[in-house]
Amino acid sequence: MSSSEIADVVLSNQSEHESKGTRTQRAIVLAATEIMQEQGVRFVTHRSVAKVAGGSHALVRYYFSTIMDLKIAAARINVEVWEKRARQVRDEALSLPSNELREQIVEFLLRAILPFHGDELRIYLIHCLTQAEVPEVTSPYKQGRMVFDQAVQQILEHAGYGAGIDARIVIAMVDGAAFESSSEGTDLRKTVSELLSRFLQAF
Repeated sequence: MSSSEIADVVLSNQSEHESKGTRTQRAIVLAATEIMQEQGVRFVTHRSVAKVAGGSHALVRYYFSTIMDLKIAAARINVEVWEKRARQVRDEALSLPSNELREQIVEFLLRAILPFHGDELRIYLIHCLTQAEVPEVTSPYKQGRMVFDQAVQQILEHAGYGAGIDARIVIAMVDGAAFESSSEGTDLRKTVSELLSRFLQAF
């Protein structure tokens, strides 16, 4: 996910008449979210967030006395970004005739599941490992994963795969390919594309 995607989600929740304090709090969460996606959840600290947000360490502590509260808030934004992208790709997929979507199914699945800019392998692995590193952020990720899975499932079904393929299997394959790419130094998008193409040919 990109910084602009994160900012879009944060701004979409913004009220026209919100207070300066609320805007400051949003800026702090935005900074924490960027650190989480670029470096990993363990790098989200009061000091690192203050540096990115351009504020003081004391100010960050004022709004988030515990770092875990800030990590959970940032995790929710990350989840919203992934949900939003998956829904956008799903809506585009559902606007196509089923046979046309089937011809492009791998590309649509890649767009729905993977980040589409920059160092996507590193970003994807960070996303996968966040829950394992900090169990307290599991709840927002679980809730978001349900929406995410549903969007991917709708793409598959509209392409004519019916109930024969569970979206969770497809996403698990992408997870596995990400770790394979990391260990073998291969291109993530190419690896996933080849894997999904072979898998879908069986249906």
